[in-house]
Amino acid sequence: PCDDAAYATIRDRFARAPFPLVYTPGDNDWTDCNRVGRDPHERLAFLRRTFYAAPERSLGRRPLHVIPQSAAPTGGFPENVRFEHGGLVFATLHVVALSSAATWLDVRAVAIGLATEAVTLVVLAAAHPWGERAPHHPTPRS
Repeated sequence: PCDDAAYATIRDRFARAPFPLVYTPGDNDWTDCNRVGRDPHERLAFLRRTFYAAPERSLGRRPLHVIPQSAAPTGGFPENVRFEHGGLVFATLHVVALSSAATWLDVRAVAIGLATEAVTLVVLAAAHPWGERAPHHPTPRS
């Protein structure tokens, strides 16, 4: 889905979900756009503007308050979020290259889990966060 209309259609579907919906992009959502002549970094920037216009809210008709990595003093990616629900701490990771995403998870999500006495930390990602980065995948930029 490397064109603007495809991203908008998907965002609109997510926005109509009757429940809070937390979306983290996968490789196919932007890195593979170079295969159809699109600049992957421009596509990632558009994806962020489209899906994370309100970075502290999930998608869906009943949005959930989330804490985006981009709100941290050191900055980061708006698609990396964490939130708590029912004694659990959830964290989403946009992992293309093992980068600041893993550090943010380690420091922020684990600290929140300890501070709130959460019984479980749930990590959601669309990639294998501890695997090797495929050579054709560009590294995300903040």
